[in-house]
Amino acid sequence: MCTEERETLAVDLDEVLCEFVEALCAFHNERYGPCTASESENVGGAASGNAEMLSVSSFHSYVFSEVWGGTNLEAQIKVHEFFGSPHFLNIRVVPGAMDGIGRLREKYRLVVVTSRQLVIEKETRAWLDQFFPAVFDQVVFGNHWGLTGQKLSKPELCKAVGATTIIDDNLTYAKQCASSGIRVLLFDLDGKYPWNKDGTTAQLDQLSNQEDRLPIQRVFSWDQVCDLLL
Repeated sequence: MCTEERETLAVDLDEVLCEFVEALCAFHNERYGPCTASESENVGGAASGNAEMLSVSSFHSYVFSEVWGGTNLEAQIKVHEFFGSPHFLNIRVVPGAMDGIGRLREKYRLVVVTSRQLVIEKETRAWLDQFFPAVFDQVVFGNHWGLTGQKLSKPELCKAVGATTIIDDNLTYAKQCASSGIRVLLFDLDGKYPWNKDGTTAQLDQLSNQEDRLPIQRVFSWDQVCDLLL
């Protein structure tokens, strides 16, 4: 089958291909030390209450101000500091992603559909070129938390590239895409992503098996992704 005839598969970047939150935790712990959700007065304020170092399990939400406190703007400032750190440049690949993407490439036209900010487009493309060279036909950015520039939703991005299915870890984006008629595999590596636990696995499976419901299915590994799509 030629490339032009292949179905387009959209693949999210952070937490699906790369361990963004893990690297962000390492940066935050090194720069700011332990924190609690009660931190709200300033970006580098001292922690109060039961202070803990951040870990992936701390992220009950992917709205970072809800994790470490403060305002959304303060969270954006922290994240932009992270973008300038070695932690960001050395983000690790999600286990199984390289093999999984290699297998999917044989059947699908692959496109990275990310909510990342346009300000890190160069670094993002460089990371993809390093770990997934000559694999993705396109890389498109939603710029969701960008301080400037146009923002595009995940359904808009999927429709722009012609994707009929997306692999994403964000439950909000998953529901948006599913409501737009896009099939979603909700990626939850080993069941350890607390930010996408608003719906249980059973509920999501039920939704995915009914034509008049949201086509969302939770997956726990890249092997499971490949089992469903190949």
